[in-house]
Amino acid sequence: MRKIIALAVAVFFVLALCQKSKAEMIWSDGFESGNFSAWASVSGDWSIMSSTTYAHSGSKRASVKGPSTSGGDILLLAESSTGYKNITFEYWYRFPSYALLVSDHVSVDYSLNSGSSWQTLTNYIKTATGEWTQASFSLPAFADNNSQLEFRVLAQLSGDGNRMWFDDFALAAEPIPEPTSVLIFLSCFLYPIVRRKH
Repeated sequence: MRKIIALAVAVFFVLALCQKSKAEMIWSDGFESGNFSAWASVSGDWSIMSSTTYAHSGSKRASVKGPSTSGGDILLLAESSTGYKNITFEYWYRFPSYALLVSDHVSVDYSLNSGSSWQTLTNYIKTATGEWTQASFSLPAFADNNSQLEFRVLAQLSGDGNRMWFDDFALAAEPIPEPTSVLIFLSCFLYPIVRRKH
């Protein structure tokens, strides 16, 4: 009976330990490199602009402007979440003087299957100018431990010169505890108890 109680207590502590794991930054880009090398691909009228006045942090930001090419302007990220759970995708955005018109559309999407299908995190249409604003999204459990995870920013801008700015993208997650770590913890906890019984 005591062994069962000890095991239950050990499992409780292991679960508590797992729940306390802290999120880590597994990918980020503030465009300070001056290029899109941190991304899988970029198409259409995306550019990196330099200005300490208008960047959210540092001296550079990404900008997409219209009119968009056929199929839209796409900034694509492919970043595996293997070994991680509780995925969070964040970035900062701003609409400059040439904001989005009613016919403009910018969406931020994610895919669980390497782009075969997409789910929308948010959609920007008909916006006014404004200051830098942070966007943060917690992904569903299907995104955990997923080697086919992708994100994209898709812009479909009809207006000439209408644009949107982005900066400080980040992908954060919590490490999934290794099974061996749990077993080691349990063995270290239970060994003194079992030894005393003998």
